[in-house]
Amino acid sequence: MLVSRIRSTKRRPKFEIWHVAGLFIAVILMTGCTRRFFRERADSDVEYLLAAKSSDERWPLINYWVYPHALSRFADLDNPDTPSMPPDDPAAWFTAPRAQRPSKIGYYEGTGYLNMLAEYDAQNRATEPLADPNSEMPAGAENPQRRPYRINLEQALELAVINSREFQAQRENLYLAALPVTTEQFNFLPQFLATQEAVRQWSAEESSVGPTNNWQLNSATGVSQQFATGAALLLRLANQTIIDVSGKNGPTISTSNLVFDIGQPLLRGGGRAVALEPLTQAERDLLYEVRRFARFNKEFFVQIAGGSGIGAPGGLANLVTGATTIQNGGVVRANAPVLGYLPTVLRKLTIELQRRNVDEFVELLTFYREFAKGGGLSPLQVDQVEQQMLNARTQLLSQEVNYLDAMEQFKIQLGLPTDLPLELNDDVLKELREQLFRFQKLELDARKMGEAFTKLQMREDGTGLRRSMLELIQIAPLTKGTRFAATFPARLERWQALNSTVVEHQSLMATSMALAGQLSGTNGFSAAVVICQSTVPPLQQQQLLRDYLIDESEDLIDAEKPVPAELEARIKKARQDFEIGAIDELLTIYKSKPWMAEQNVRLRKAAQEAIFRQIEARFSLVFDEARSELQEKFGKLWPQLPPVSLHGKDLLKLNLDEAQDFVGQTALENRLDLMNQQAQLVDSWRKVAVFANSLLGTFDVRYNATMLAPPSGVIGQGLNFDGNNTRHQLIFNTELPLVRRIERNLYRASLIAYQRHRRNLQGVQDLIMLQVRARVRRLQQLEETYRIQQRELLLIYSQVNQSREQLQAPPEPGVNRDTAAAAGTATLQLLQAQTRVPTTQSNLYSTWINYLIARMELYRDLELMQIDSRGVWIDDNRSAPPVSPPSP
Repeated sequence: MLVSRIRSTKRRPKFEIWHVAGLFIAVILMTGCTRRFFRERADSDVEYLLAAKSSDERWPLINYWVYPHALSRFADLDNPDTPSMPPDDPAAWFTAPRAQRPSKIGYYEGTGYLNMLAEYDAQNRATEPLADPNSEMPAGAENPQRRPYRINLEQALELAVINSREFQAQRENLYLAALPVTTEQFNFLPQFLATQEAVRQWSAEESSVGPTNNWQLNSATGVSQQFATGAALLLRLANQTIIDVSGKNGPTISTSNLVFDIGQPLLRGGGRAVALEPLTQAERDLLYEVRRFARFNKEFFVQIAGGSGIGAPGGLANLVTGATTIQNGGVVRANAPVLGYLPTVLRKLTIELQRRNVDEFVELLTFYREFAKGGGLSPLQVDQVEQQMLNARTQLLSQEVNYLDAMEQFKIQLGLPTDLPLELNDDVLKELREQLFRFQKLELDARKMGEAFTKLQMREDGTGLRRSMLELIQIAPLTKGTRFAATFPARLERWQALNSTVVEHQSLMATSMALAGQLSGTNGFSAAVVICQSTVPPLQQQQLLRDYLIDESEDLIDAEKPVPAELEARIKKARQDFEIGAIDELLTIYKSKPWMAEQNVRLRKAAQEAIFRQIEARFSLVFDEARSELQEKFGKLWPQLPPVSLHGKDLLKLNLDEAQDFVGQTALENRLDLMNQQAQLVDSWRKVAVFANSLLGTFDVRYNATMLAPPSGVIGQGLNFDGNNTRHQLIFNTELPLVRRIERNLYRASLIAYQRHRRNLQGVQDLIMLQVRARVRRLQQLEETYRIQQRELLLIYSQVNQSREQLQAPPEPGVNRDTAAAAGTATLQLLQAQTRVPTTQSNLYSTWINYLIARMELYRDLELMQIDSRGVWIDDNRSAPPVSPPSP
C-alpha cells in the first residue's frame, strides 16, 4: 500500500489533545438520537402507511390509536420511553441478579373510566322516575352505600372501545404490521455508513515490534443502494491515519481507499419478482391487517352487544377455565369472556319475571289455604301449590347467581374490575316489556274484579246484587271505559225482558230463524226448521243457536276448510249473549230469595252461597268479554321487529330462496376477509415463481473499481486521488445448479401450498354463503316465532284463568262429580299453566334479543355494518346522533 510521510510542525501535546477531543465527540455522537426521537419517527412512518392503506371507504380506519387511551383503565401515566419498574415478585427480586437499578418503582392504573361511568350514570338516572318499579336487581347486586353505575348499550360500547384490552391488542397488531413495511422500504433507500476507530498503541524496546508510541485512527464512510432488479451498489471511502506521539518527530502516515462496486444477479436471485417479494408481501400483509381491523370494529360491536348468542356460557366455572390462554414460554394472557350486553340484560329481565312468578305462587298458596278452610280442597292440593312455590324460589336463586356471574364476565369483557358496581339499562326491551306489563295488568285487573264481585255476597237480602254488579262494571279498572261497559246494561235489560215475556221470546225465535235461514242458504242445512219447532225458553234457544254455530265451525275444520271470519264473529256474539242471558236468569232467581224457604239457618246459608257461586262463575264469563276486548286492543300494540332491508328490499318479506340468493351474492362482493383470502391466493401463486428462481444456477455480474491515495511516489495528504492509480475488475460469478435438494423441496411445497389456498378460498366462499343464508333463515324463523309466541302468551293466560274458574266453579245441577278428583285435576292444570307463564314471557324476550343479534350478525357478515367513532353501529333504521369520542 502506498503511504505518505508527513512531518508535523506542531507541538505533540496539542496535536494529541485535539485528536483525543475528536474521539470523545465521536463517542458522544455514537449514542445517536434520543429514545423519543426514534419512537416518534416510527409513529410518523406508520401513520403515513396506515393513511395510505385505509384510503378505501370500504375499510376506513376507525377507533385507531396505538397508545393507551387516557381514560382507559390501562392508561399509561409514565414516560413511555422510561417507564417505572413495576413491583417485582419478592422471590424473583431477591434470588436473581439485579442488573438494572430502577430510579422509581410503581404500578399505575388509570381512573378516567370511572369519571365516564359517573357521567353515564347521571344521564341515565336523570330521566327515571323517583320510584322506578322496573329497576329491580338481584339480591345482593346493589348495596345502598354503593349504588351501581347504570349504563346503556351505546355507553357500554363507547367504554369498551377505549377500555377493552382485546381492542387495544388489535390496534397494536395493526401498528406492528406496519413496521416491517418501513423496514422493507428502507432496504431500497440509500444506506449511509460512517465508522471511526481510534487505537492508542505503545510498546517497549524489547517487544517484537520495537518501541512504539502512536495513535491510529481508522475511519470509513460510504453509501449502498439496493435496486428493484436485485442489483446492489456500494460506494465506500476508507482512511487510516497513524500519528507518532513519542516525541521523536516520527512521521504521520495517512492512506485512503475509495471503492465503487456494483453487482447484478442474472439468474438466481435476480429480477423484480425475487428482489421485490419481501416488500410486496409486507405491503400486502399491512393491507390485510387494515381490513382485519376494519372488520374487527364490526365484530367487536356484535360481541359487546350480542356476545356469542343467548346460549353463551354464563357459569363461573366457564369464566375460570376459559378466560386465559397459555402462550409460548408459559406466559398467561387473559382473554375476556364473550358474553354480551343483550344476553346479560335478558338474564336480568328473566329474574324479574321469575320474581313475579314467585309472587303469583305466594298469592295462589294463600288462596288455596283459605279455600281449603271451607272444605273445597284437600291438604294434598295445598301442599302441591306450596311445593311449586318453593321450586319457583329455588329457580329464582339460581337465576340470580347466574346473573351475577354474567355481570362480572361482562365487566371483564368491557375491561372493568369485577368488583365495580355496574347495572345495565334495559331500554333495548322497553317496548316489549311494557307490552307484557299491559297483559299482566289485564290479568291482575280481571282477578281483582272477580274478588270484588265475591265481596258482594255479604248482601243478605239479594235485592241489590244486580245494581251492585252494574256499578262494579262501570268503575272496575278492567271494564271502565270499554265498549262492554257501555253496552252491558242495555243488553242485560234486554235479557231481563226476554226472560220475563213470551212476546220477546217469540221475537228472539224469529231472529234466530232469520239467522238460521242465512246459514242454511250457505251451508245447505235446514237449521230454521229445528229452531222454529223449538218451544224451549229464550235462554235455551240461545244455547241451541250457539251450539249449532259451533258445530258448523267444527264441520268446516274437519273438512279442512277455512272458517269464515263472519261465522267466527257470530259464534263469539252467540256465546256472549248466552252468558248475559244466563247471569240474568240467575240474578232473577237470586232476587227471589229461594233459600228463605229453608228453616235451618245453616242449610239456608249454604243454599244462598250455592246460588251466588253459580252467579259468580257466570260473571267471570261475562266480564271475559271486556278482557277479550282489551286483549284485542293490546294485540295491536305489539312492538314490531326492526326491519332487515338490503338495497331497498325487506328480506323478511321476500321468498326464502330469493332472499338467500340476494344475501349470498352481496356477501361474496363485500366481505373483507374474502378479499384477503383472494389476495393471499395470489401471494401463494407469486411465491411459486420465487421458489422456482432458487432452482436456477448462479450467474452474477459485478464491477469493482478501487482507487488508492496518495498515488505511488507522491508525498502529500490523504484523499489525494488520481485516476491513473485505479484498479478495475469485471467479475463473473457462476455456479451450476447441481445441489438443489432443499430448493427443490421448497418449490414443491409452494406448489402444494398454492393448491391448498385455492381449495381454502373455495371453502371460505362456501362457508360465507352458508353463514349468510342461515342468518336469513334464522331471521325469518324468529319473526314467525315472535308472532306465534304472542298468541301462546294469551293462551297461557287463558289456561290459568280457566283453571281458576274450574277450581271455583259450583257443580252443575243434576250432574254428579267427584269433587276431590276435579279439584286435583284443576290444581295440576293451574300449576302447570302458572309455571309456563314466566317461561313464555322469557321466550318472547329471548326471541326479540335473538332476532336483534341475528340481525346484527347478518349486517356484519354482509359487510354493510358501519361503525362510528363510539364503536356503535350506524343503523339506518335506528340511527342515533353522532357523539364526538374522547380524545386519546
